[in-house]
Amino acid sequence: PTHAERMDVPHHLVDHLDPRESGSPRRFARDAEAIVAARPQTGFLVVGGTGLYLREWMHPGSEERGEIPREVRETAAARIASEGLEAVHAHLCALDPEGMRRVEPTDTYRVTKRLEHWLHTGRTYARREPDPPLNPLFGNVPFLWLHPDRKELHGRIAARTDALFAAGWV
Repeated sequence: PTHAERMDVPHHLVDHLDPRESGSPRRFARDAEAIVAARPQTGFLVVGGTGLYLREWMHPGSEERGEIPREVRETAAARIASEGLEAVHAHLCALDPEGMRRVEPTDTYRVTKRLEHWLHTGRTYARREPDPPLNPLFGNVPFLWLHPDRKELHGRIAARTDALFAAGWV
């Protein structure tokens, strides 16, 4: 949203982290929960973002993995650089077929995250247990999910990013 749009309608969790800070689904859930708790009589409309973050808020995880240590991230990056993304993808598929399901060999972000997770925990990335119980905050909340075509969605994201850079966003 533009500055003017944010003045017309209050927005939360937009520009709340320094770009050098790490965000995570767990952090988002804690931050969102704090905003709602501070305004118990306010109705909120939750929009945008990723389903991963919303799922963590709706079904708080039973296990806090914490941040991946920098050394593990550096090891994962070095391994991908030396072996190549597709080779690391193939190796992870052999180690953790369920955790790698639906991860394309060219998906740098997801391959990296799964390699970091494997190096850090030695365990599968897949969720083996059902979702934890629903956060009571969402008990009587109506939902509307939009599920656009992935190719169209990625095109829209690229166009929006280009427009943001053209408008001076760095």
